[in-house]
Amino acid sequence: MAETQAQTEEISREPEGLKYLGFVHVAALQAVVCLAGLYEFAKDNSGPLKPGVHSVEGAVIAVIGPVYEKFRDVPFEILKFVDTKVGEFLTEVDRHVPVVLKSASVQAYTAAEKAPEVARSLVGEVQRTWVMATASGVARDLYARCEPVAKAMYGQYEPVAERYAVAAWRSVNRLPLFPQVAQILVPTAAYWAERYNKAVGAAAARDYVVAQCLPTVPIERIAKVFGEQSEKPRATVSPPPETVADDKQKAEIAKWFLANAPAGEIQYVAKDVRSILGDDKIYEMAAAEAFPLHNKAHLLALEMPNRSGDVLIATYGELDKNNYFDPRTAQVATVDHVKQVCTTVRPANDDELPSPYIEDFRSTLDAELSKYVGETYPKGVCAVYCISGKDAEGPGADFEFVVVISAVKHSPQNFCNGIWQSIWNIEFKDNMQFVEIKGKIQVGAHYFEEGNVQLDAKLECKDSTIFQSPEDSAVSITNIVRHHETEYLASLEASYVNLPDTTFKDLRRKLPVTRTLFPWQNTMQFSLTRDITKEMGIGK
Repeated sequence: MAETQAQTEEISREPEGLKYLGFVHVAALQAVVCLAGLYEFAKDNSGPLKPGVHSVEGAVIAVIGPVYEKFRDVPFEILKFVDTKVGEFLTEVDRHVPVVLKSASVQAYTAAEKAPEVARSLVGEVQRTWVMATASGVARDLYARCEPVAKAMYGQYEPVAERYAVAAWRSVNRLPLFPQVAQILVPTAAYWAERYNKAVGAAAARDYVVAQCLPTVPIERIAKVFGEQSEKPRATVSPPPETVADDKQKAEIAKWFLANAPAGEIQYVAKDVRSILGDDKIYEMAAAEAFPLHNKAHLLALEMPNRSGDVLIATYGELDKNNYFDPRTAQVATVDHVKQVCTTVRPANDDELPSPYIEDFRSTLDAELSKYVGETYPKGVCAVYCISGKDAEGPGADFEFVVVISAVKHSPQNFCNGIWQSIWNIEFKDNMQFVEIKGKIQVGAHYFEEGNVQLDAKLECKDSTIFQSPEDSAVSITNIVRHHETEYLASLEASYVNLPDTTFKDLRRKLPVTRTLFPWQNTMQFSLTRDITKEMGIGK
């Protein structure tokens, strides 16, 4: 109790050295006194826990006491320092505030000082008469007399006050730290001003005469005036363009997915793309461009309606977008790229066919290659196109063939598809009695059971032979093609057999971080292995 009295006496004294923030000091001390009284009350009523509280209290005092004695004056010194800064700030503000605004403030303060006397006289009048009408009458009379004068003064001085207020605001905003403080205080002041306006409006709605006389804070007007005056030209930053793709971009994206679909899977991809787009018009736009590219890239073979054979969708036999020449049957097939079917066929025109001399070489080579492809690839298709010198009528002219071999194996039920493609450019040079052969082999495979693994292997090779008769040239060229393709296929099979022992090991570091090889032959030396064996009963 003695300590509490001492604290109370200390509070009653005006804090020395504090000119503006003395109330903060007093409030803090009052809070300490309240908390001390609450603590004493709780301690006195702690019951059986009182001895424990006393022991803990003694230990805390013993530990914290010296620290408190050392730093007890620090908070007051900080408050004193802030009080000094506030004084400097107000002095600076006072220096920038116009004289007119100061005089108006003094007049307002004088009026505020006289307000209690007027209020006391009004209350005395009401108490003497005990009639509420007297207060209402006096208030209405006072309001009626003062309203015209007040409105006139308001209209006269409002623009001036606004200009001076904005000028003062700009001046104090140049002071250090003021903008940061304003960002904290202004929203709070606006919030309470709005609350005050709502309270006044609610009281006026209930016909309280005093509330009808109270002014409201023009929040919007203040915000507008200060916003207009402080607004400065700033560089405008245009908003980023919308990231939503338009129809053309959507079609391009869909086209990419369709054109790059793995062999034999474009219809599955198309179904998903169509579902994602949700717009048949955009899908059809993309499909019309993507399907021809995909079909030619994968050398798609389509059965002709008259069952005369298959036509390869290849660039070398393309007459226009939907018509493809089949050199073996001398027919032109019309295809539907999106449905991947051959709709009609017609005999080829004379200008679309090679000369008899060239056709003799072409057909003989086609027959030999068909035997080879039938023996090597279960579902293989081949075609021989003349791409240069097709009008040569006899020896002495150079010409060039392109051999296209395509074999596919689709097994979607087993989650895998594969394709073999080889294109051989065969250039017959009659003057040199020389045949130059250039080949490109491409193998693709896609395995997609619970994952997505793709193989894309390519090989380019060159060879040559002598220019002979159609039959001998066909046999020689076919043997060269067989040799290179068989050799490449054997190298692929060998690499897959050795894949676990070579490729997979090369993907890992030669040595782990510990610089010690892992002893796969004796894993029992590790405690983890022994623990697992023991827990699961392995080896028993």
